[in-house]
Amino acid sequence: MAVSLGQSEPSLYSLDDNVETLDNRTLELALSAPSMGKFVQFINIFCGHCRRFVPTFKRIAIQLHHWRRLLKVYVFDCAQEQNVKVCRDYRIRTTPTMRFFHSNFRRSEHEIGNTTNLRDYQGIIDFLANQVGNNTYEAEGQPTFELITSNDNQQTIWMKNDLLQSNVKYIVLVYQPKGSTIGRDLLLRTIRFEDAVVRITDDQQLFLNFNLDSGLGSIYPEEDIRLWLKEDGEIDSKKVKLVIFTRSGNSMILKPRKDTLDEYVEVTTDFFMVQGAWVHYLSTTQAPNISFTMDQEKQMILSYVLKNKLQIYRSDLEQAIHKLIHIEIPKVSVIEGDSLIALRRLIGWLALSKPLGALGERFFTLLHQKLSQQQQLTGAQFQDQVKELDKQIPKLYKGKRFVGCVSSRPFLRGFTCSLWTLFHYLTVQAAKPPHNTQPIAKLPLLPIIIIIINIISGRRSTSSSSGNLNVTSCMRNACNRCAKYHHAHDHAQT
Repeated sequence: MAVSLGQSEPSLYSLDDNVETLDNRTLELALSAPSMGKFVQFINIFCGHCRRFVPTFKRIAIQLHHWRRLLKVYVFDCAQEQNVKVCRDYRIRTTPTMRFFHSNFRRSEHEIGNTTNLRDYQGIIDFLANQVGNNTYEAEGQPTFELITSNDNQQTIWMKNDLLQSNVKYIVLVYQPKGSTIGRDLLLRTIRFEDAVVRITDDQQLFLNFNLDSGLGSIYPEEDIRLWLKEDGEIDSKKVKLVIFTRSGNSMILKPRKDTLDEYVEVTTDFFMVQGAWVHYLSTTQAPNISFTMDQEKQMILSYVLKNKLQIYRSDLEQAIHKLIHIEIPKVSVIEGDSLIALRRLIGWLALSKPLGALGERFFTLLHQKLSQQQQLTGAQFQDQVKELDKQIPKLYKGKRFVGCVSSRPFLRGFTCSLWTLFHYLTVQAAKPPHNTQPIAKLPLLPIIIIIINIISGRRSTSSSSGNLNVTSCMRNACNRCAKYHHAHDHAQT
């Protein structure tokens, strides 16, 4: 039952989430953008972990909208065939993988971004604060984490980064003791006020360069003013922690109740709100719901499948095989040892059992011959061999969508369902004549399946110089590993 693809799969994220989707044509350009940090989540749209992480990542991305002058948020789908080489080049072993890329990033063998394995909201925000705080920013009006110097004063600080030509009205100067991050964190917590910037000093003596006399005036009671003065009536810079300057040269010393970040943020925010400082918020437009109304064709397919639950559809087998050899296996850096042996035997079974008919038998026979001549190959080399055979044997795949593995909601079943359907099909075929009399049938199929799962799920299989699969070990862990992979990829029944 061949059905043409009616529409593309919906995306997990949208611009309304402050997330831009990249592909193989746009990734390098985005990562090389100057004076801007980049945070990229590499995903596989079929991956259950990726789908379950969506609410957390959306919450993070929306919060990072306030950091948009310093950081852009992207997502890159490794499940798309055109993106496979990029994910392999960036050594994406598992999904989701999240990485920070600094300004003017250029990929090299040793430079593929900074990875975080954290999955909680606050942990990732803290990771990004460290990364952003160590990045370089040079664009006009852009915030900077560099400390002011002894040569800085009100005039020089306004001239740096062309602040006089920007819309900035206020400069916040904050004291950050050595070993502390309170200045950096205040900058990030107040960056949403676009007509203000935060500058940092680790030397309180430098406050005296900034005409603090106007920072007292009549705004505070006389007893509070005395708190900042020495016996000679001069301002004691050691007691000053937080000052705001205006374009006109006026200054105001702020008085947090405690030396904590929350207190610094509160008094600074209160000042900005009173002054009517401008805040740019993310659009409140409702982000598209990833659920969608099924078209009539899909409803018809689902209705038919539910009435014929025990059937296996060639379209599902085609989808599994196509994604397996065009996307999943080409992601692997190196295929050798037991992994290569298992791959050869899987291809041999595909040639023998003919799930794609006579053309498929020819395709996989030729591919098996190529693999039999190699002791090691990369995912890229495997991909090249597959593409070469695609040209020799075109029109191998007739089905363009899932049938038995169709679902009533996006991202459920699909590839993972079809993959298990393929493994089930091969297992059944291995026990039936005439296949069970072939030499390859004497080799257990289950360990081969387990190692293939290890390959596409990012696990390393042991390299065997003797060329013998560790059947006992594979059999011992078969159920456990299958169940984990099955659960992780959200093989949900409709």
